[in-house]
Amino acid sequence: MDETTNLTGPIDALWLFSYELYGTDQGDPAEAYQHFIRVGDREGRTASLFFDPAMYRAQLAPDPARAAADEGACRHFLRHRDGNEAEPRTSVYFDPQWYIGRYPSVSAAIGDGDFTCALHHYLTNDTPTEFDPLPQFSERFYLARYPDVARAVAGGISRSGYLHFLQHGVFELRSPSPEVDLRRYVDSDATVREDLDYGRARDAFAHYLSSGPAPKPGVRVPAAMPPISAEIEAHFRLRADIAASATARRSLDFTFAGDPVLSVVLVARNHFTATLMTLSALRMTCAAAIELLLIDAGSEDETRYIDRFVTGATLLRLDGNLDRLRARNAALACASADAVLLLDPGIELCADAVTATLDRLASDPSIGVIGGKLIRPNGRLLLAGGMVFRDGSSAGYLRGQRSTAPEADFVRDVDFCSGRALLVRRKLLEQLNGFDEQFSAGGEDIDLCLRVQQAGYRVAYDPAMTAWLHDDALPELDDAAPLLRVRHGAYLQVRPEPGTRHDLARCAGPERKRVLFLDDTVPIRNIGSGFVRSNDLIIVMASMGFMVTMFPLMTPAFSPSMIAADLPDDVEVMRDDSAATLERFLEDRSGFYDVIWIARTHNLNRVQAALSNAPRCPPLVLDTEAIASLRDAARARIQGHDFDLNAALTAEFRNAAVCRHVVAVSAQEAAVLRDLGLAEVTEIGHVREPRLTERRFTDRSGMLFFGAIHEVGSPNYDALCWFIDEVLPLVERELGWQTRLTIAGYLAPGVKLEGYRNHPRVTLHGVIADAAPLYDSHRVFVAPTRFAAGVPYKVHEAASFGLPVIATELLRSQLGWENETELLAAEMTDPADFAHNVVRLYRDQALWQRLRGGAAARITAENGRGRYVQALRSILGSPLRSPDVPSAAGREPAP
Repeated sequence: MDETTNLTGPIDALWLFSYELYGTDQGDPAEAYQHFIRVGDREGRTASLFFDPAMYRAQLAPDPARAAADEGACRHFLRHRDGNEAEPRTSVYFDPQWYIGRYPSVSAAIGDGDFTCALHHYLTNDTPTEFDPLPQFSERFYLARYPDVARAVAGGISRSGYLHFLQHGVFELRSPSPEVDLRRYVDSDATVREDLDYGRARDAFAHYLSSGPAPKPGVRVPAAMPPISAEIEAHFRLRADIAASATARRSLDFTFAGDPVLSVVLVARNHFTATLMTLSALRMTCAAAIELLLIDAGSEDETRYIDRFVTGATLLRLDGNLDRLRARNAALACASADAVLLLDPGIELCADAVTATLDRLASDPSIGVIGGKLIRPNGRLLLAGGMVFRDGSSAGYLRGQRSTAPEADFVRDVDFCSGRALLVRRKLLEQLNGFDEQFSAGGEDIDLCLRVQQAGYRVAYDPAMTAWLHDDALPELDDAAPLLRVRHGAYLQVRPEPGTRHDLARCAGPERKRVLFLDDTVPIRNIGSGFVRSNDLIIVMASMGFMVTMFPLMTPAFSPSMIAADLPDDVEVMRDDSAATLERFLEDRSGFYDVIWIARTHNLNRVQAALSNAPRCPPLVLDTEAIASLRDAARARIQGHDFDLNAALTAEFRNAAVCRHVVAVSAQEAAVLRDLGLAEVTEIGHVREPRLTERRFTDRSGMLFFGAIHEVGSPNYDALCWFIDEVLPLVERELGWQTRLTIAGYLAPGVKLEGYRNHPRVTLHGVIADAAPLYDSHRVFVAPTRFAAGVPYKVHEAASFGLPVIATELLRSQLGWENETELLAAEMTDPADFAHNVVRLYRDQALWQRLRGGAAARITAENGRGRYVQALRSILGSPLRSPDVPSAAGREPAP
C-alpha cells in the first residue's frame, strides 16, 4: 500500500482512489493520487464511486463536519475508523450496515485489524464475487444473466460483476438483481428520464437507490401483457362520447372548392359516436380539401341522421344487406382525388397522420399503399404491418407489444397493412377493380396488398399514420389463408414457411441490402465527438437504398422525439437495446444482415465475444472514426510523459484482422492503419456542403468556440481551458473591449464550466439547435486543440458556413489544409503565436476574405456527398441484394 503524508499525518487512501474517475491534469496515476491527497480531497473532489464527500459530511455532527471540510472528507473518514461506532454510508452504491449484517465474518476481520472498515473489506478482499455490496445487487445473478461479464471477470478484465455494472452496466440498463428492472424503471416515469438527461443523477441505479422507500415501478415486472381493463374500455368510450357531443354543437365541415387532395371512404352501420369521433379526428389532422364519401350501410341508430352533424360530405345510403367490402367498392366509384383513404368508425387518427402519409405517397411513385400503426385501448399494438407466409397464413408484426417499441417506429416495406386505415392510389384501385368480393368473410385488405405488389408497387408501413382503435377489434388474420393460397399461390412461393422464426425487420422487399450499424449511442448531431459523422454515414447509407438498423451499445439518454428528429424515418433505431442484449439480437436476426458496420475501434473490442458467438455472422466493417492511440500519444507529449505508440496501436487494433474492411477518417490515419498490415483501408471523412453566411466582415464581432465536451480532460475541455487561461489574456491586450469569446456545444452531465461563467470576456451558450446564427454573427472561429485524433468536424462546419478558422498545427496537419490559404495555424505550445493569429485575422479583412474563400473551395472539393457515396459503394457494393444469394450464407462466425 502507498502511504503519503501531509499536515495531519500518514494516511492510506489508495484503495479508495480511482485515477479514471478523478479527472486531473496529472498524467501519471501516482502523481494524480498525490494531488488528491494533498489538494483534491480538501477541495471536495470525488475520487471514488464509493465515496461521496457531501454524503459523508451530511451524516456528521456540526463540529466533525467542519473538521472534515478542513482536512478533507476522505482523510477524515479514514482517520476516524476506530471500530467502536457504526460505519457511515459514504455512497449510494454501498450499504455498510447491511453488508456487516449479511456477512458476520467481516466484523471479525475488521476487529483483527485486517481491514479498516466494511467498505475496505469489500473493495480489497481476495474473493470479490462472493460478496454483494447492498441488497439491490446480486453478484451471482448478474454473472449468470450476462455471460460476457462473467468472461470479463474470469479473465481479470473486471474485478467483479458489480464494478462492471457501475462502469458499464448501469448505462446499458442491465438488471442488477431479479427484483430490479432498470429499463422498466426509466421507461415508467418521465421524471426519471428527465433527471438522467439533466445530470441530476449519475445513472438509473443511483436514481433508483436514492428515490426513497416507496415501491418502485422497476420491481418484478410481469412478462405477459396485461388485459384491457374495464376502466380503460370505459375511458375510451367516454372519449368518443365527449368528441361526439362537441361535434354535435358545431357540425364538422368538409366543404371544399376545386379539386380535392384526398378522397376518404368511411362505411358506417350504427356506432354513431365512434363515427363522429373518427371524422372529428380526421378533420383536425388534415386541413386540406377532403372529399368525404360517407356510406350509411343500413344504420338503425343516430347514424341515420349523420348529415345533421357533418356538412360537405357525399352521403350514400345503401341497403342494410350490403357488407362493408361491397359498400366500399360502391363508394370507390365516386372518388375523384388521386389518393383514397379507407377508414373505419372507431379509428382516431393522430396528429399529422394524413398529411405526412400523403406527402410520402406523392413523393415516391413506387409506393401503391401506405398503412400505419394501430394501437389498442391499453396502449398495445394491434398491428404494425404484417407478413404473409407460403401457405397463405399471415401474421401481424408486434401484435400485443407496446406501441412505443422501436421496431414499430421506422418506415419499411411490408406484405400488408390493416384496411381499417389504409391510403391507396385511386388509379391503382381502379386498375385492380377495388376489393375482391370473394373475401367478404375477411382478408380483403391482405388480398388487395398482395395484388398491389404483383402489379409492381410497394406496400409501405409508415408509423406517421398512427391511430387509436376505440373498439379494440382483433381480427383473425389466418381466416382467409385458404383463399389467399388459391389466389396467390405462385407469388407466395417466395415467402417463408409458416412458423418460420421472423421479426419485424424481416419485411417485404428482400432485395435491399441490410446494414447493422453499431456505435456507442444513437448518433445525435448535437453531442458531437464523431457522432455527427456517424449520423451522416447513416443518412447517406439510407439515401443510397440500404436498409439500416442503428444499434446503440449504451442505451441512449435521448427521447424518441430527439432521435426521430435527427435520423431518417426509414432507419430502424434499437433505442431500448445495449451491449447487454446484442448477442441475443444477433441470434434473433441470424442471417438477416449483409454487413455489420462498427463505429469506433473500442466497440469492436467490446463486442468481439458477441460477434464470435453469433450464428452466421456477416462480414464486418471497422470504422475507426479516430485512432485513439494517436490522441493518447499527443496528450502524453504535452504532459511530458513517455508513451509507447507501437504497443498502444497493437493493443487498440488487436481484433481488426477479423474485419473485411477498415475505414479511416483521414489519409494520415489511413497510412497508419496500412503500416499495421491492414490492407483493405478506405478513407471517409466528413460530409459538408458550403453554405456561406452572408453577413459582412465589418458587421461581425467576437470569437466562437464550438464543440462537445463529454468529460473533464477530453481534447475539447483541454483546448478550451488552455485558450481561456493562456491565449485569451494575450488577445485582450490587443483587442481590449472587443475581446469576446462565445462557447457553444454539448456539455455532458458532470462536466462543469462554472469557473468561466462569470468571466467578463466569456459567454456560455451550451447546446444550440441551429448553429447558423452563431456562425453568421462571429468574426473568427478558434480551434485550439492540443491533442486529438481523427479530423475536426467543427473546423469543416465553420468553414462551410464561411467563418475563417485559427487552429493548432496539429489540426492543420490532420486536415491536410494549407496555412495562410485555408486557415491560420499556430503551434499548440505557443499561446503567443495563437493569440497573434487571432488578432491578425480579427483585424485584416483581406486575409479574412482569402481564408473564407480558400476553405470553402476545399470543402467543395473534399467533403461533398458524392465522395461519401463513392466511398460507401466501394465498401458495401450495390444497395440491391442478389436474389439468389442469402445474407451471410455459409459464412462462419467471426473468430
